[in-house]
Amino acid sequence: MREHRKDNEIRKIEIKKNWSIWADGSAWVKWGNNIIAVTASIENRVPPHLMKTKSGWISAEYRMLPRSTSQRKKRNENRIVPDGRQSEISRLLGRVLRSCVNMEALPKKTIWIDCDVIQADGGTRIASLLGGYIALVEALRHMKNNGLFTSLPLKQRIAGISVAVSDDKILVDPDYSEDSTADVDLNIILNEQGDIVEIQGGAEGKTYSQELLIKVLDEAKAGIEKIFELETELLDD
Repeated sequence: MREHRKDNEIRKIEIKKNWSIWADGSAWVKWGNNIIAVTASIENRVPPHLMKTKSGWISAEYRMLPRSTSQRKKRNENRIVPDGRQSEISRLLGRVLRSCVNMEALPKKTIWIDCDVIQADGGTRIASLLGGYIALVEALRHMKNNGLFTSLPLKQRIAGISVAVSDDKILVDPDYSEDSTADVDLNIILNEQGDIVEIQGGAEGKTYSQELLIKVLDEAKAGIEKIFELETELLDD
């Protein structure tokens, strides 16, 4: 099926961190043909349900720009019914990024992670997660440099990959042409110990066995290890 890369080969990834002169942290992600601009912004307030606690909060917003796809998408604010997919991915990103951080270290503060998809070609939520994690760490470093804490309150590193199955063939990091026709489409997120943080997806065309799922997880883990290597190179400078 693939002409230019192996079934277990991820696409080329390029990241520029702190590209924004205004944001507290940022990452510009080019993953294959995906292009995503991510910013992190610190606010001195928390959602109402945390007002009486010492906890902070991390929230994410994921949006696809009108010409990020082959046909123009209507902006979310111009829709009568909001885009459910964008809302679902926003919740996923916020949930996973919160799992990385000790919220007690962010008293009365919210970190907003905004992910704007400029160009989409399959796997944008995973590419947004990578950019979101990089931008989040840079925002935490900004807070550390301003004396809020002496060490970064990170509990774990996270990374993810998309995996598709077509005719029982496992394809790691599928582009749009591959995942849009796949029998199975999964998004797998792990921490650096290899433990599962989240699995999303399911059978698109036909059901699949537990044995195949285990093979998919093994292939995903190998791909995710390469993402962790990239994160280390970017963040451990």
